[in-house]
Amino acid sequence: MPKMRGMPDSVHLAPLPGVNDAFVDPGLAERWESILTLRGEVSKAMEEARGQKKIGHPLDAAVTLGLPGGFFETVKPTVDELRAVFIVSKVSILTGGSLDSAYHSTKIPGLAIRIDPAPGEKCGRCWIRDPSVGTNEMHKAICSRCVEALEAGGTDNQ
Repeated sequence: MPKMRGMPDSVHLAPLPGVNDAFVDPGLAERWESILTLRGEVSKAMEEARGQKKIGHPLDAAVTLGLPGGFFETVKPTVDELRAVFIVSKVSILTGGSLDSAYHSTKIPGLAIRIDPAPGEKCGRCWIRDPSVGTNEMHKAICSRCVEALEAGGTDNQ
């Protein structure tokens, strides 16, 4: 690209843009701090499950969370993204009741995490395990989510 007048010789010498105070959201930062703590606890439970030979790769896992009362409200806005945050094939949330054979967190009181093998076959495109793999006649090796992405002609954000 041609050098523009008034710009430094290298992009590495240019200053970063200033912070737009309108975009600062302390509540969002707190919520993500909680989600990252939850992710750490899920990782511990997955290592335990891997040691017990319940799963191999993290995408072989289906995670069931037994969340303590107020914690569900914290993660509720991002519940659809938890599968991607944990890098697993499936996430379910249980509010109320107890989980059998669960890992119990020491960092988040009342949190229980059960790791089971994810249902379905492995998608050849995104590698998640999903019961929809093999159900599409044109694309037998991929899940329905990937079929939608391919048929839309674009890419999806996994």
